[in-house]
Amino acid sequence: MFENTEFQIQEASEQGAGERTFRRKLLLRFGAFLSNFFGKSDYTVIETPHFQLKPEGTSFHVQVSQEQGSVALFSGKLFVQNVRGKALLEPGEAVLGVNRGDTLTNRIEKLNQQLQLQAEPSELVSQRSPQKLLLRIQARGREGEGIGAGLPLRIFTDGAGVRFPEGVTLDEAGKAEVEVQLLAPDRLYQKGLLRFTVMVDDPLGLKISGTEIELRKPGAVKRLEIDTDTGQILPRK
Repeated sequence: MFENTEFQIQEASEQGAGERTFRRKLLLRFGAFLSNFFGKSDYTVIETPHFQLKPEGTSFHVQVSQEQGSVALFSGKLFVQNVRGKALLEPGEAVLGVNRGDTLTNRIEKLNQQLQLQAEPSELVSQRSPQKLLLRIQARGREGEGIGAGLPLRIFTDGAGVRFPEGVTLDEAGKAEVEVQLLAPDRLYQKGLLRFTVMVDDPLGLKISGTEIELRKPGAVKRLEIDTDTGQILPRK
């Protein structure tokens, strides 16, 4: 959350049946925040005075004042709804300066400024000892020019044991290099991938689209023999 923000957790409860899920109802009365929901968030609802948000595997930036609200989507899916209807935002899209009475589908626009992210190495080595990787970040405008000089960045990851410096900012050319340390690489991965999301950590960066990158976990290839008639996996010879 940014300064001068009033944010309320109205409900946060675990659902008892089936796959483990959580029901969350959040209220943003005014102000701004960055949000990063990993995985499915079917039971999460964010209320604001001007619209309702339902995220799914989503990173986004939202601002609300008494007069209007804005939300920019960087990854995943985001359903936006108000009294006039609803809209589905795709990554790199935003609704800016809308209120309760606006038709959301008429106010969707493409973000023409974005962060670009590269990682070196692009695929991690399977090992138990700590290893490092380098994140290279560049902010570019519509014509490819560098933008965002001096703006701070926020980095998220879905892996435990990941260490990177705080207070990362874009330089005069709109670039930043971040050294990341993986303390126990073989324990980091969920579903074979390690994901990083980068966003501008300032309300002035609302129109600069965030970005993400996924690093694949290496591993041995498993070869299975399947009976084509029954579909059963045959025992190894």
